[in-house]
Amino acid sequence: MKKNIVIIATGGTIAGESNSKGYDSGVLTVERLLESVPQLSGLAEFEAIQFCNIGSQDMNFSTLQKLVQLIQEKCDRTEIDGVVVIHGTDTMEESTFFCDLVIDTDKPIVFTGSMRPNSSLSADGPLNIYNAVLAASSEQLHGYGVVVCLNGEIHSARTVLKSHTTSVGTFISPVSGVIATIVGNALFCQSKYRRLRSPFIRSQLQDLIPFPRVDIFYGYTAMNEDLIEYSVSQGAKGIILAGMGNGNVNKSVVDCCVRLAAAGICVVRASRVANGPVVRNLEIDDSLCGFVVSGNLSPQKARVLVMIALQTGVSMNEIQKLFYELG
Repeated sequence: MKKNIVIIATGGTIAGESNSKGYDSGVLTVERLLESVPQLSGLAEFEAIQFCNIGSQDMNFSTLQKLVQLIQEKCDRTEIDGVVVIHGTDTMEESTFFCDLVIDTDKPIVFTGSMRPNSSLSADGPLNIYNAVLAASSEQLHGYGVVVCLNGEIHSARTVLKSHTTSVGTFISPVSGVIATIVGNALFCQSKYRRLRSPFIRSQLQDLIPFPRVDIFYGYTAMNEDLIEYSVSQGAKGIILAGMGNGNVNKSVVDCCVRLAAAGICVVRASRVANGPVVRNLEIDDSLCGFVVSGNLSPQKARVLVMIALQTGVSMNEIQKLFYELG
């Protein structure tokens, strides 16, 4: 018996069309996209929804909040077996992690997109859509939370990173590896991964907007603290340091952030390095400084977690526990 899958389109390169200089993302409708995958009719029954049509660089948290509510509504329907979200790849890491933190379901939620526009030679979008529907129809992915499916690979929203600007194999999970792979019509689970339920599931989502401002600062040689101070003067409630190595930054930035942490600003040390955790109290005395460390979460995912935590009134000590549990 065919599964009932909801396909929600938000735009992205996958909905793009070539122009004289490159391509325009977020142009084609979900109906046009699905026309390029006629094989779907033999795979599942599906409901297609055009939620929005933008490049994911223009995604924002107000739009994400509405997307989360739509996904939750669909998952709450007993006749729905899974959800596929078509999304641009630029901010797919943040969108999937946000959804994974707040949506309450064991049904598969599968994000997909493409690295080549629909009109390009060897467009990767049609196969990615087919594989995403296949994944959303799979009993094997129940309880895995939100996942990303591109290039025949399935990654957890918690661990996935975009690693290449143009390659169709851009998504990787350097910490845990892929959850599953798809070959033909077969899904092979390679991980016993199970979703870690966050405390924000089924939170009052409509009350979360507007989120507090949280900014990311990239670490580099002779980094200056002026922009960090300016960020706070403009209302930032959290600072994510994408530091060097184990989340390290130079002394002047540390001193600045100690003052900010003492004033109640959430300061999180993450790393610009793609692989490996940021370890607490290694070279920097985080306990003394009042800092939080991100563990395995990337700077961009750390920002998402801090925004939700601050908005829901989580204390600094509890925020560090969240990173241990969810990162």
